[in-house]
Amino acid sequence: MDMSENHKEQLIPNDYILDNYTNPIIEFLQQEDSSIRRDPLYIVLPITVIYAVIFVTGLVGNVSTCVVIARNKSMHTATNYYLFSLAVSDLLLLISGLPPEIYYIWSHFPYVFGEAFCIIQSFAAETSANATVLTITAFTVERCVKSFRELDLFNKIN
Repeated sequence: MDMSENHKEQLIPNDYILDNYTNPIIEFLQQEDSSIRRDPLYIVLPITVIYAVIFVTGLVGNVSTCVVIARNKSMHTATNYYLFSLAVSDLLLLISGLPPEIYYIWSHFPYVFGEAFCIIQSFAAETSANATVLTITAFTVERCVKSFRELDLFNKIN
């Protein structure tokens, strides 16, 4: 007997594999019992309250930062523009990430937002994280350059 023929006989038919994996998933998703679709309430409720506090605090704080910097001409400095950029980045992350996360905590299956929203949310989170890192880097470099200039001026005076 040829080795390839023996190996072919040992393979499981594709119909069996498809039925074996999809039927339990479909049955699970069609269940009406919501306790299986989420964690217990003693876990879900505190996390939801914490996320809600973070969301409201972040929304109020970042919006007020943006409004104060935008409306006051005296606040139009390089440092405050960095803070404005960080506030916008945080708002993007809060608005795109926290509400779907809270929904996911309450209902793991099925994911109702779709693939397009998942891609957009991932893109927004990555963009926000990169903007935050680059803003802090620019802020640090600006402060370092300013410090070196002040040291150089101090050394020239002495």
